[in-house]
Amino acid sequence: MVKKTVLSICVAALFAMMSWGCHRNPVNPSEEGQCGEITTETIVEEGVETGYSLSYRSWIIPGEGNSETKSAASPKGGSSRDTVSVILHDNFYNVDTCAYVTGWEPEKYATYTCQWIRSANVGAPENNITMIDSVAILRVQYPEFSFDYYIRFEVAHYNDGSYSCYMPHYSPVVTDLGAHELEDLQTFVKDGKVYARKVLKHSIRVVIGNTPYVLNAVDTLYRHLPDANPNRFVLWSEMVSEEIPTELVVITNEYSLATSIYYPYKCKFKQHYSDGSADVCEIDISNNKLAYLDLWSAYVVNDNAHCDNVLSLYNVASSQAVYTNTNTIGTGSYYTLNEDWSTLEVSFSGDGVGEALSNTRIGKISIIYDDGYTFCQKSFAPICEYSHKEKECNETTNKMYVKMFFNYTIENLQHECYTCQLWFSHI
Repeated sequence: MVKKTVLSICVAALFAMMSWGCHRNPVNPSEEGQCGEITTETIVEEGVETGYSLSYRSWIIPGEGNSETKSAASPKGGSSRDTVSVILHDNFYNVDTCAYVTGWEPEKYATYTCQWIRSANVGAPENNITMIDSVAILRVQYPEFSFDYYIRFEVAHYNDGSYSCYMPHYSPVVTDLGAHELEDLQTFVKDGKVYARKVLKHSIRVVIGNTPYVLNAVDTLYRHLPDANPNRFVLWSEMVSEEIPTELVVITNEYSLATSIYYPYKCKFKQHYSDGSADVCEIDISNNKLAYLDLWSAYVVNDNAHCDNVLSLYNVASSQAVYTNTNTIGTGSYYTLNEDWSTLEVSFSGDGVGEALSNTRIGKISIIYDDGYTFCQKSFAPICEYSHKEKECNETTNKMYVKMFFNYTIENLQHECYTCQLWFSHI
C-alpha cells in the first residue's frame, strides 16, 4: 500500500469571509445579541447515519448597545425591551460516492488538494429578517477523481429601515483529518466488463460552537480491466512470500578481477480466480547483476611519487553517473522487470595530474507487478561511495600502486572492494 500524505487545514478565516458582512463571533456575547444553545440531531436515512442537523436561536435587541446585560437562556434575552429572534439551521453530510480510475499506482493516491467553493441563496425579507442559505463545499481533489463535502448553514440579516445588522451565528471551523490507505474489494463483472475495486476513505472535523463533528467520505474506486476474461478473472490476490536477502552475492573473475554484485531478492504472488482456481506468480532477480566492476589500471610516470607520499598526492576528486540506459529485461504473468544502467565516472587528481575512470556500471532493477487487483512496485539500486585508499610499494623495482576502495550498498547490505589501481614509477 501506498504511504499516505495528510494535509491539515484550518479555514476559520475563510468561513468568516463567507458570512457576508458584520458577522459577530457567537462564542462571546455581541453588542446586539447572542446565539442560544445548539440542538443536534443525527440524520438517519434508510437506517444509515448520513450526517448531522443543528438548530439554535439567534437574537438581537435592535439599536441596543452593550450597556444592558443579556442572557441567551431567556427567549427575550433577559431584556425588558423587545427582542428579535430567529431559529437558524445547519446541516452537513458524510460522503458516499464512486469514481472511475485507470490504475493503483501509489503516486496517484499519495497527495491531494483541497478547494473551497461557496454559494448562497438569499430569501425574501419577512418581518424585517432576510434568511441567507449558505453552502460551503470542500472539494478533495485527487489526480483522477474528486469528491465534495457539503456544509450548509443559515445566516440572518435584520433591517427595519433604521437599523441593520447580521444577526449572530455560529461559523464552522473545518480541519482536514486526512485519508486512509486504499482498502481492497473483490473484482466483479458488470455488463460483461471486469472491474477491480478499492475503497478510499477520508475524514474532516467540523467544529460549530465548540462542538466537534466528524464527517467521513467513502469513495469506491472502479478500475476497468479491458483485457480480463469475464469468465475467468482475478477475483483477489496477495503476496504469499518474500525472500529478503541477508547478504549480497559477489562473484569475481579470477583472471580479469572483474566483479559482479547481485541482490538475490525473490517474491511470490498468488492469484485467486473467479472460477475457484488459483495460480502463483514468482519474481526472481537473483541472476540480475546490480553492479559490475571492471578493474581499471592507470600507469603514471611521476618522479615525485614515492612510497611515503603517494597516498597524500593522489585523491578521489569526484564521481558522477554519466549516462543511463533503460531496458525491459523480463516479463511474466502480471509483472515486468525493468533495468537501468549508469556508468559511474570517478575522477582522481594529484600533483597536477587529473585522470578519470569509467569502470563501474551501476544498475537499478524495477519490479512492477499488477494483476488488476494488486499493484506492487519495488526498486533496487546500489549506492556507490568512496571508502579509502591503500598503497603497495617496491622501491627496488620502482613499482608501486595505490588501490582505491569503494562501498557498494544495496538495501543496507554492503560490499567493499577496490575498483582501480594507480601504478607509478620514477623517471
